Amino acid sequence: MDREFLEDYEERELEEGNYFRKMASEGRFSKTDLYPPIERFHKLNYPLVWAAPGGMSIWPQIPMCGSLLIQILPVSKSNFENMHGFDVSDIDRLVDFAKDTGKVQFLVDWPTTAFYGLDFLDPIFQELRPPAVWTFPYPSELKLEVRKYREEFEALANIRFTEYVRWMLDTYEFSRRSLPIYYLAKRLMDYQRDYVQLRIMGFNEVAEYLSNLMIDDPAFAHEVFSMVACFITLPMQDSTRAERNLDIEFLTKAISRLNLIKREAEKAKFPCEIGSFLLNKLSLFPEGFESCRDLIARYTQEDLYRVMASLSEGVKRKRADVVNLKANELCAILDNIWKDADRIRDEVTAVRYGIPIGMAIIGSMAGPVGATGGLLAGLGFTVADKILDWSASSVSERIVKFFNENWLANIYDFRKKIPLR
Repeated sequence: MDREFLEDYEERELEEGNYFRKMASEGRFSKTDLYPPIERFHKLNYPLVWAAPGGMSIWPQIPMCGSLLIQILPVSKSNFENMHGFDVSDIDRLVDFAKDTGKVQFLVDWPTTAFYGLDFLDPIFQELRPPAVWTFPYPSELKLEVRKYREEFEALANIRFTEYVRWMLDTYEFSRRSLPIYYLAKRLMDYQRDYVQLRIMGFNEVAEYLSNLMIDDPAFAHEVFSMVACFITLPMQDSTRAERNLDIEFLTKAISRLNLIKREAEKAKFPCEIGSFLLNKLSLFPEGFESCRDLIARYTQEDLYRVMASLSEGVKRKRADVVNLKANELCAILDNIWKDADRIRDEVTAVRYGIPIGMAIIGSMAGPVGATGGLLAGLGFTVADKILDWSASSVSERIVKFFNENWLANIYDFRKKIPLR
């Protein structure tokens, strides 16, 4: 990829993204509209799911969704698999797989000029033209509030937090490669977005907690920002309206770290609960491209994708009856698959293990559906009494028209592999 190609690419994505944000901020975007628009993808399938962050293997994730959304990062070959969950050698066949089936979709959350010199990514950019990720903006009438909270964040960050982020990024291989200015600016912008959204949405308790941490404990502030983004700000403002895959280790590590300092800092109430698991089953664990592709055919026969899509839609529409019905159907499908595990192992290339997976609701539906208590509370978080109580927040009605109130989290235990019988 030459620089001119990437500069033109970046300019087009910026122009399209600004147009989308202008439409949304003016209220010309419905509750069901998506961005990037469907025509920017290849054979999009539902439900849409974001791949688990942190370089978790994509192979067990792809069969469990309609289309897996994979965010491409500007990292070198040596660090690529650790950040993406698949190897550089898989790129060509994943590109062909994306074009043929739409089961994987690539997106970027970076200026595309940041990918200059990473020629091994040429097939993705040249053949698939991955769209840029944009979050929903705020209505224009909140312009003064947004500016005030941005300035508030910058004042707090400039005391100690910005220097910590700069130091932290020096440990990242891809920032040292050529992107320290790009990456520092982007990360600070992400943190600023999270802080402003907490303020705008009325989650002031968590915003105050982060205000103190940015000054007193910048390292822990970074971790809390990661949790806030994972559970609150990104899903609410996600214009793809996709579900999210998570690793249970992320949750347990987060609460473990929180407990270390709870005697030194007031523990913030988390304003967004993850409901009880709707199911807790074993899914087959393909270990590579071929076994992943073969398992997809098996899941298609079992009608898994229709049930998954209906479950996702039931959550978004706050239909507890649909959610419970489809969760039961999904349990039966996964039970049937597991009962046939020995035979499937012979038919599906190199499937040797199962992996625990559960699905939980994040948002206002977490309470009524998750009757036995929420997952965050079970891990030790103090959860706010009013979960996503829109009427109690400072958010305008126009935001509610297109923000996401409820979504599914598919929670894997990637470390716990169960051998097939």
